[in-house]
Amino acid sequence: MKIVIAESVKSYCASRGVRTAIDTLSEQSKGYLPDHLEWDELRSYYQSVLAAATIHTDFAIFYLDIWNAIWKPALEACSVTEPWTIDEMQEADNAPSLETLWYSGLYRTHYHPNDENTSIDTHVEIDVVKNQLVIYISLASWNAEGNPKEIALPAEWEQSESEFDGWYKTKKDAFPAIDPNATTEIDCTRMQKTAEEALRQIIGS
Repeated sequence: MKIVIAESVKSYCASRGVRTAIDTLSEQSKGYLPDHLEWDELRSYYQSVLAAATIHTDFAIFYLDIWNAIWKPALEACSVTEPWTIDEMQEADNAPSLETLWYSGLYRTHYHPNDENTSIDTHVEIDVVKNQLVIYISLASWNAEGNPKEIALPAEWEQSESEFDGWYKTKKDAFPAIDPNATTEIDCTRMQKTAEEALRQIIGS
């Protein structure tokens, strides 16, 4: 399955100047106005605020499309079909708000099909500095010492932090990097297969 990258997302990923301008606007409240703004500059400022809002929304939709292309079929293939509701995600501080997706990417949680006390977490995020799409997976299971349970996953995966927090992510060289200057769409076929292989390993562990 191929996902088209919105022009606003490509522009944000490709240009440090665009990122700096959008990030600066993103940190301001709706009551903010730049110092020494002139009347004839106001329309241009409003347009930049609109551009920031558009990029936020396009990123959120992009993450939803990517998750649906990679994780949804992988989960269904492994009979993981009971997701947490958005209200449940809200209680866990991972609700899919525009702010959360902008700063952290998209998180989804599903109930484990064979263990009612365990859940499976999935995540998608773009590293805009490296122009790389990364997918994550975590099994919410802990050992007797209270540490996350480690799982042997296929070669495309690695632990996400130097101090293991339960998350695994795809390695830097597992998939081609996203080059916003040249790429208009992402073929998610290989990532979907990799996600499914990891799920089968986790469910059977």
